[in-house]
Amino acid sequence: MNKFLRLPAIQEKFGLSRSSIYKLISEGLFPKPIPIGARSVGWLDEEIETIFSAKINGKTKDELRSLVSNLHSSILKRSSLLNPNDFKNLTAAREKYYLSERLAK
Repeated sequence: MNKFLRLPAIQEKFGLSRSSIYKLISEGLFPKPIPIGARSVGWLDEEIETIFSAKINGKTKDELRSLVSNLHSSILKRSSLLNPNDFKNLTAAREKYYLSERLAK
């Protein structure tokens, strides 16, 4: 079952600061957070586990960038909300996917 992980859990898991995590996001090396409230965000645990495993296995930056892109594309396809090429609405697709998974359980 998917759940959201908040920033402190991500920081603890990876041993990184907030600014380091957001730098990785801007470089395409880490999934983007999903808004879960008016002033809060979270990350899907399955995406974080995938990235964590890739880092442990020594994936290169290019491989991580490709993995993050594939994770985003996968969420878009599974959401059936958007055209897979429409990355402007990635957050909406990820939210819809998370909610549908949660309601299915």
